Amino acid sequence: MTSSANHFERFHGHTLLKHEILKAYLSSWAYKLLQDLTTTRVYFIDAFAGPGKDGVGNPGSPLIAAKIACQVREHLAQKSRTAGRTMLLVAIEDTPKHFANLKAQLAAFKKVDVELCVPLKGTLSTHIDYVVGRARTFPILAFLDPFGLKGLDATTYPKLLHGERSELFVLLGDVGAARLHGVVTADAPNVQEQIAGITSTPFLFPEITEHKIQDAIRKANEHAKALDVTKPACREYLTASLGNTEWESELAGVDPSERPVRFLRLFIKSMLRAGARYVVTIPMRDEDGAPIYTLVHASKSSSGYVAMKEAVSTGLNKGTLPAPVVDRMREDLLVPPEHVVKQIDQQFRGRSAGWTDIVRPWVLANTAVFHFQVMQVREALARSGRIPLGKSGKPRMPITCDFR
Repeated sequence: MTSSANHFERFHGHTLLKHEILKAYLSSWAYKLLQDLTTTRVYFIDAFAGPGKDGVGNPGSPLIAAKIACQVREHLAQKSRTAGRTMLLVAIEDTPKHFANLKAQLAAFKKVDVELCVPLKGTLSTHIDYVVGRARTFPILAFLDPFGLKGLDATTYPKLLHGERSELFVLLGDVGAARLHGVVTADAPNVQEQIAGITSTPFLFPEITEHKIQDAIRKANEHAKALDVTKPACREYLTASLGNTEWESELAGVDPSERPVRFLRLFIKSMLRAGARYVVTIPMRDEDGAPIYTLVHASKSSSGYVAMKEAVSTGLNKGTLPAPVVDRMREDLLVPPEHVVKQIDQQFRGRSAGWTDIVRPWVLANTAVFHFQVMQVREALARSGRIPLGKSGKPRMPITCDFR
């Protein structure tokens, strides 16, 4: 993953895709909740807000959220039933230079309403009690988008998910976590083996042999000192992000290529412990198609689960990444249609049900299928005989699935 400094020079394609997914979901989430008679405000918490935009002007998550907050406010004000309802932004940033830029970028939005966006200097852990206290019982959508794992704190997860309609959207550096684990389990070089290798084929001049031996000792000592410094920090980041040291036994002896998947599973468990009931994972790839991190959405409602999958399906159509990479990301998310047909059979066995109003919504709410794959599922149902076909070979309209 890139450093913070390089990241904000110009957002890469995967970052732009992440922002498209966030934009689609946040807008849907805010509008839906604020049209509920019991909700007068919702809070978006941007816990790693950055400077607000990149060096060429692409808006970052806090500016995207602030713009949506203004749009939501204006739209709801047009109807007396929803007038006065609002989405509020809390943007947290710890880096002094980034925070100064962030405040400047949000100044224009504060003119609309001084409470519309609140920039806070520091970390989420520092401000968590203030943020949760400010939101009270109103819904929270918290966006945790750190560089690597530093800053993720499992003690904040249950506080942010405390409300029945609160949710978390997290960038999980599972690939980077595997590298941290590699550091934690790394051993200092065996200098005695290196010396034995040098002396087994001595150089013509003894002083050269001695120089090689001393150089090996020096490098081994430097490596050992570096590990002494980095190991505790790496162990701290891994434990803080997951909330316990279960990762030590879980990852022991696991092949390095499998560590990101294992770490993701452990993180999902931390979300469930914090109160989530539905979790969506979106493996992200860079412009070359290499895995780079995973986006994790945790909620307590099936409607949030479905809406996030729809936002991902929408975001993948935005062209922020090369088409072959997008195709590969869709492949990462595909579920074998035959497996889904079996799940549908178990649910609707012995009766018939309409595809559009019953079966399709059930599939999206109860399986791992994303919206872009729904037609594949319908085609699989047709192939298996669950959807009657007309003389044209196409499903009869209206489409009814028969599981009797």
